[in-house]
Parts: sequence; C-alpha cells; structure tokens
Amino acid sequence: MTQPSSVFTLAIFGQMLLTIGVSVALLNFRVGVHLSKKVSPQAVADEDRAKVLYKDGINLSDNLENLFEMPVLFYAIALLVLVRAQSPGGPAVDWGDAALAWGFVILRVFHTVIHTTTNRVYRRFQVFVASSLTLWALIFKAAFAAVRLFV
Repeated sequence: MTQPSSVFTLAIFGQMLLTIGVSVALLNFRVGVHLSKKVSPQAVADEDRAKVLYKDGINLSDNLENLFEMPVLFYAIALLVLVRAQSPGGPAVDWGDAALAWGFVILRVFHTVIHTTTNRVYRRFQVFVASSLTLWALIFKAAFAAVRLFV
C-alpha cells in the first residue's frame, strides 16, 4: 500500500519538475532568439536590448521568477513536515498533508499554463489565490501539529 509520505514526497518532486520545465522552455526560447536573429549572447548584457530581444518570452521569464516566490515556502514547509515525521513522537505525514501538497502543485501547474499561454490575469489571480490558500492550509496544519508536540 502506498504511504502518504511517499505521495507527499512526490509532490515536492512535481514542483521541482515544473520549475525545471519552465527553465528549459525559457532556455529554448532564448537560444532560439539568438539563433534566429543571429545575435551574440553579449548583446543582452545591455538590459534595454535584452528586453527588446526577449519581449515575446517575458511571460516565461516572469513565471520562472514566480516559481521562486511562493513555492519557496512550499519547499520549506514540506521539509519541515518530513523532518517532523522523523522526530520521536512526531506526527506522521498523513493523507491530508499529501492532498494539500499535491493541491498546491497542481494549482501551480495551472498558474504556469495560464501565465505562459493566454495570460488572462484575472484567471491567473484566481489560481494564485487558490494555491496560496492551499499552501497556507498546509503551513497551519503543520504549525498546529508542532504545537501539539509541546502541549
């Protein structure tokens, strides 16, 4: 039978794979720009020139930055949940933890798809709020579990 801790850990790797996927897409876009326009990489040392050359890939670039904002809290709480589960008397990773972790990751995938395709800002904002609430639920769940260890 699958353990919740394994499913939870896979969510962490899922978020990492999303970040790698966006990184590869951005790299592919930028290399393609340089090859198609026959522009030296040094040409983008000037920020204004880079903005002009890379303007069609701005959503990819912005999305990659987003993947180093809220997801950093996800990585931090995920590691704390896993460490807590290994401590003597600590609560095990449960299916609620796994569901919240995967909920966050799936919502971040939706956010990325919207951001890098249609970029419908209101829809993207709705998904951002949903992913934030999911992450906060995971954080509060872990915090309450930690408090119970001391009470």
